[in-house]
Amino acid sequence: MKLLARLRTLPLSTRLKVAATALVGVPAVMLIAIALGEMADGEVTGVQHLPQGGLLLLLAAAGWRYPRQAGAFLLLAGVAVLAVWLVWVVGSEDVAGRAPLLGWVAVGLVLFSPPILAGLLLLRSSGVRGGSFLPR
Repeated sequence: MKLLARLRTLPLSTRLKVAATALVGVPAVMLIAIALGEMADGEVTGVQHLPQGGLLLLLAAAGWRYPRQAGAFLLLAGVAVLAVWLVWVVGSEDVAGRAPLLGWVAVGLVLFSPPILAGLLLLRSSGVRGGSFLPR
């Protein structure tokens, strides 16, 4: 409770950065934990999760120093990867026939909405309003 009380006293931009960091940091830590667990079990393929988790941690750290640039990158990259993923799902014969399209859209939103939302929060914390990405 003390942590929540202290968070309420922080400026809005700091609270938005905390929320964005959590949205990106939690999946990053989970990816790294999965990688370490798989490698501890003897599966070398766990290494594939390390760059993913490392990139997310790097973006979370960059969000504190450069919220506008990191936010724009997270937002644009998240939307682009979601679009590519949905095109792949719709076009793939192996995947498309197994479940309804709405189910795949829901899965895509669960996977890609945290970085998109984190990007929006970082943009808002940097003072960007009305879609202006240009410096003032």
